[in-house]
Parts: sequence; C-alpha cells; structure tokens
Amino acid sequence: AALREGLELLAEAIEHGPADPKDAALEITMAGNLGKFLERRGRDAEARELLERAIAKATGLGTAPEVLAPQEQLLAELEETLGNVLARSGDPRAEELLRRSLATRERLVAAHPTQ
Repeated sequence: AALREGLELLAEAIEHGPADPKDAALEITMAGNLGKFLERRGRDAEARELLERAIAKATGLGTAPEVLAPQEQLLAELEETLGNVLARSGDPRAEELLRRSLATRERLVAAHPTQ
C-alpha cells in the first residue's frame, strides 16, 4: 500500500508541478518496480494493470538525453515483466511481449557492447 501511495503522490506532484522530462521517466520506473514487486508476490492482476499503464506512458516518452533510463531499455523491462505475468495466465499476448523485449535487449547490446 505504501508503494502505491508513493506512486500516486509522485503522479500528483508531476501533475501540479513544472514540467520536467525526468519526472515521467521516474514515474514509469517506479510503476515498473511496483509491478515487478506485485508480480513476485503473485498479485498478477494488480501488476498487470500497473505495467500496462506504464508501457503506455513509456511508449509515448520522448528520447530526451536527460531522461533517466533510455526509453528502449525501460520499455523492454516493462514488457518482460508484463509478459511474465501474462504467460502465467496463458494470455497469448505474452509471447509477443517477451519476444519484443528480447529483441530490444539484443539490439541494445549490439549497439553498446561495452555497457
């Protein structure tokens, strides 16, 4: 409950504060972390809801250099976690999400082999 409240407080602060590209990335990262936590606890319905919203936001996130995590990496992590949640329930969308996450990670490793 405290993690979800923290995420809600951040979203409220972003809504009422000055615009900063880092804020959206931070909110998405926090939602992803909470989604992973819920997924590990077997609370798949809650995780799925958070992760789907985070993916929708991450997809629209700009690629400004000041954003905390590169958009592609962040999106790949979200897709992997949601893919795992969906796979457990037999949802056919899981395979596509997991394939997309893997392809993105492979592309990032090829582009940045020393990182």
